[in-house]
Amino acid sequence: MKRLIVANAHGEILATGPHPDDSPQTAGKKSQFGFIALKGQYLHEVELPAHVKTTEQLLELHRTHIVRKEGDKVLLHAK
Repeated sequence: MKRLIVANAHGEILATGPHPDDSPQTAGKKSQFGFIALKGQYLHEVELPAHVKTTEQLLELHRTHIVRKEGDKVLLHAK
């Protein structure tokens, strides 16, 4: 499942949100997804592992993983 992840400059996950493609109102219209990044924050599109489905699992992901840009992709890495 694709999600939007807000991370700081060190890759620490600050927030996760639904991907625009998952919402009928914004499907295929990523420019309509409103987000204002604070200084030092970045918005990434990330494919989550299949087992991450609940809010608790997302919160655990915040505690145990960071994101890193590798080439043109952003990937999750264990801390």
